[in-house]
Amino acid sequence: MKSADTSTHFSNTKNNMNNELILIITVSFPVLLLIVFYFWLSKRKKRHAVTLKSDWIKFEKAITQKHINGIIKYGTELILNENLTDSQLKIMKESVGELVGEHSQLENLNNLIYNKFLHWNRDYGGTA
Repeated sequence: MKSADTSTHFSNTKNNMNNELILIITVSFPVLLLIVFYFWLSKRKKRHAVTLKSDWIKFEKAITQKHINGIIKYGTELILNENLTDSQLKIMKESVGELVGEHSQLENLNNLIYNKFLHWNRDYGGTA
């Protein structure tokens, strides 16, 4: 009788170890994923901060020279840059808005600027 009890006890111990391993893996994988995502976001934010000034200068130069491909390229990069300021967005809205009538290629960038403007100026209903 003792050997049956011992094998049952060993089997239960083995199942508990498997359950613990599954639990550790299940908990640690999302935590590891969150840590990786956090570092990726912080690296991206630093990269955006570094490129904002140079992209802005290139965008302004493209505007003055009416270089449509440059306006589209650097305007899109600026819109996606999380460090873009409100005043820069307003300048982009005005300058691209003036050129969109002459150059239909700027329509998509104009929509991106407009959507960003709406996003930043949205009304949070229910807050008094």
